[in-house]
Amino acid sequence: MNAESGLNGGLAANLAALDRSVRAAIAAVETGEAIDATALDAAIRDLCAEAAQAGAGERDAVKSGLARLERNLGRLATAIRARMPSPDDGRTAAPPARAAAAYAKPQREH
Repeated sequence: MNAESGLNGGLAANLAALDRSVRAAIAAVETGEAIDATALDAAIRDLCAEAAQAGAGERDAVKSGLARLERNLGRLATAIRARMPSPDDGRTAAPPARAAAAYAKPQREH
């Protein structure tokens, strides 16, 4: 009996599916493939909203499943960082400050 067996079918299936997607993304990044993670934020947000509605009897299973998902998201972040160019490897990358500035709020003139 796994920890998720106490969850309702929809939540357990959604949690397992998202975790499988994250593990597949890790494997892809580790082999040098590009991934599209644009839907990941929305999927996590939706899952968390669903998990917040879990009944008292489901909370331990939700906690366990979310903890596993969090670990795998950390592994994905580590795999992505490992594939990012560094200044020492000769590949070109935008400096973090320049990339961050692209998304900064415009300064108001006085």
